Amino acid sequence: MPKSKWNSTAEKQSRAVNAAACLPSPSQVKRREIPMNEWKKYRKTATQEMRPYVAGEDVTSISVNTEDTLEPGGMIARNAKNPKDQWYVSKKFFEDNYEPAW
Repeated sequence: MPKSKWNSTAEKQSRAVNAAACLPSPSQVKRREIPMNEWKKYRKTATQEMRPYVAGEDVTSISVNTEDTLEPGGMIARNAKNPKDQWYVSKKFFEDNYEPAW
């Protein structure tokens, strides 16, 4: 078995703490309002993997926008390169913006 570059759990934790110390605190981050004229429209060039939402299913590992209501006709989308990255797509948004790719 190849030797790990990390010597111990304590070293891993120490490196994680040191890396976090390099990040600015929330009070140090300057917020910048984004002017509406910086928004641009983009067309997707790829397909999106989706499946139907099943009423009552466990969605604890799925991102759901607080403004969305889980309902039949909604879809669960996933990142093809990271299948654990999943999010809910509302029925209306899906109907307005998607069609089968085949």
